[in-house]
Formats: sequence, C-alpha cells, structure tokens
Amino acid sequence: MFESNAYRVGYARVDITPRESVPLAGFGRTSSRMSRAVANELYASCFAITDAADNTVLLISMDLQRSGRVEPPYIRAYAKETYGIPEDHVMLCGTHTHAGPDQFSDMEVITRWRENLLYPQLKAAVDMAMTDRVRSRVFIGEVETDHLNFIKHYYHVTPQGEKIYFGDCHGKPVIDETTRHATEIDPTMHIVRFVREGAKDLVLANWRAHPHIYGVKTSHDISSDYVGEWRRVFESKNPLLFTFFQGAAGNNNATTRMESERRAGGILSHGRLMTEHLEEGLLNHMREIAPGVIKTRQVILTEQVNKPSEDLLEACRAVYKVWTSGGTFQEAIDAGKEFHIMSPYQAGSCISRSHMDDTFPLELNAITFGDLAVVTAPNELFDAISVYVEDHAPFEKVLTFGYANGYGGYIPTKFGFEYGSYEADCCYFKPGIGEKIRDTFLEMLNELK
Repeated sequence: MFESNAYRVGYARVDITPRESVPLAGFGRTSSRMSRAVANELYASCFAITDAADNTVLLISMDLQRSGRVEPPYIRAYAKETYGIPEDHVMLCGTHTHAGPDQFSDMEVITRWRENLLYPQLKAAVDMAMTDRVRSRVFIGEVETDHLNFIKHYYHVTPQGEKIYFGDCHGKPVIDETTRHATEIDPTMHIVRFVREGAKDLVLANWRAHPHIYGVKTSHDISSDYVGEWRRVFESKNPLLFTFFQGAAGNNNATTRMESERRAGGILSHGRLMTEHLEEGLLNHMREIAPGVIKTRQVILTEQVNKPSEDLLEACRAVYKVWTSGGTFQEAIDAGKEFHIMSPYQAGSCISRSHMDDTFPLELNAITFGDLAVVTAPNELFDAISVYVEDHAPFEKVLTFGYANGYGGYIPTKFGFEYGSYEADCCYFKPGIGEKIRDTFLEMLNELK
C-alpha cells in the first residue's frame, strides 16, 4: 500500500490559549480590547513531513492573527539546533483570528504568554510531530464553497461622482461590465489528505477568505473564530484530524448579506456549512500524488516603503487623535476629509509607515512535494494573486499560505489600487507590489520544477 519512497508524516496539536487577560488583535491598534473570557481555545498544529532522502519540512498553523515577527526566528532556531532542519524548511503561519492575543503589543502580559506558554508549546509540538512520523500517502483535491466569499472594500465612482462600495460592509455590491471581475471571488477550498500507516489520517484545508466572523469590535472573548468551530464540527463527525492554513485573503470576507448570511451568520452554522463542503471534497474530488524529493526556494524582497507626505501625516494624526480620544468613526474621518482619509485605521497605517525604515523585507518561500506546491508570504494577499499563480505554475496544485513568517500588511493588485480600497490605503508599498510577488512566486516554482 505504501511505496518504499513514501513520505513520513507526523502531527501534533497543542493548546496556546492565554491563561490571563490579554490585549486582543484585530481592528488595528485602536480597539484596545482586553480579553474577559474564552469562547473557544486557541491551538497550534504542526506537520512534520520527511521524504525518502531525509529532508524534513515543518508546517505550523497557529490560531493567532499572524505568525508574528519574533516567533518564526525562535522556532526555526530550535528546529535547526535540535533536528538539523534548515530555517527555510520551517513555515509558521497564523489563521488570522481577530480574537487572539495581540502579538505586536508591548504589554508585559503578552511577553509572559509568549515566553511561558507559546514558546514551550511550539517546541513541544515540533518534538511530538517529529516523533509521530509514519509512512504516508498524500492525496490532493478541491471543492467549490457555496457563495461564502465576497469583496470587502472596493468602491466604484459613478458618473455623478457618487462613491458606491462593493462589499456588504458598505452597501450593495456593484456588478456591471466595468466592475464585474472585481466582485468575483475564487471559492475554491484546497484539500490535502495524509493517509498514514497505523495512525489517524490528517486533513489540511487551505481557503481564500478572511476568517473574521466572531471577533467583532465589541467582543472581548478569546476565540479561534470560524476555524475553531469548523475544526470542532468536522472532527466530531469524522475520525480525522483537521488543520486550517489561511490562504490569500486581503480583499475577501467569509460571510455576506447576499445569499449566505442566513446560512452562515455565526461560527456554529459556518462550521457546519464548511464541514459539508470539506466532506464533499474528501468524498468525491481527491487524487493521489506520487512521492518526490522535497524542494525549497526562498527569496527575500527588499521593498521601498511608501512613506506619507508631511501634510498627509499631519491629517492622519488629527484623525487618530479624534478616534483615540473617544470620537465617533465619522468625527474621526471628518478630521481628515481634505485628504480623503476613509478610516482611522488608514490613518494609523500612515502614521506607522512614517516610523518604518525606508525599506521593508518580505520573505517569500516555495516548497514542493512531488506535484504539490506551497507558496508563503507574510501578507494578506489579494486572492487574484494566488489564483494567477496556481493557473500559471507548472504544478498540479499550488496552495498559498498567508500571514507566514512575519507580517508585511496588505498586498493589493493594481486593480485594487486603481479602484480604491481600505487595503490599498493601508498598504506599506506602492502599486505593483502584488504583481511583483506574483511573478516572483512563479519564478521560484519554475526553478523548482
């Protein structure tokens, strides 16, 4: 049943839920939410995948907003020192919940959580996954989800000068010949199944949508968002272990007032609906890939930061001051109306960029397992970027892991910059960055092929 050159795959899952009240991530640095309770636990899951030549890759998914900037170097150093695994063979990713610890906070409670819980648990997950490795067959597939993704923030200006937003956050979607392609979201859920000898099978799901349902701004509960409920529902119905890796999602959200709101209006119903799709994919759409030697490629892009002008920066400070002193959202953006500032989050991003170095490094990785490829970026990529890569790459399937090995903000397409969006306004970089990352991914994958 198992080829002599089959992969050996191990798995571990550990609890990383804070034991005390912590500042919660999501909604910029303006929400100041301290957790009051735990709605559902946060976990870190680790895959250890080894080929016949004894090359090992670690894929780690954490129920956190991002991978963080200090966590990847820490766990990479541990894996290299303990098991000799090269640093570019370790991928640390966040699921992007908006109700987990704020990894960028400098509060002492975050330092304690990281040093006393997160780091020890991540090391334990690596140790357990390495010990757990058994011969495995690998199957890949996909399934179309049912009207669950939608554009969040594009807007279209009418001939009369009226600004109409696409996403349900701001009103009716615009669908005409000019904007139709902007409203079309890729609904594909990518699936990898590891059938293991004498051990539970593993399921890895990779989906392009912003996983933000539970963590509304007024909530103060720690939660893994729809990922946690999806995992719970799926595993309660199936004798398989489930792990989610976030895909490109910078312009998508997971629910909509269009058709799906009545069906997926909360994390429980969303978990049930996503489980139905995953089960359909596992039942009808899987195909086995032949094992091959694991190959990796890493490129560090050093990109120029798009610094705001002094006038724009002053306006952003005015907006931020109104917002953080208790003003309403509308009062805050009125303070920056002259500079077309759409939100206090945009203002906060401009202020942050003014303090950044002139250049910013973006770590891009590509990993191939036979005819399966994975690309990673420390960003919220617009979904069109990853769709293009998969369509043009010389591999049967390409998964995109976002929020991986650091954080570099939103990466819109040129279309996103042209039509205007919250993500484009908050981007660290100038238009063209999305296409540069896209083309770099393809160069890396072609080299590996």
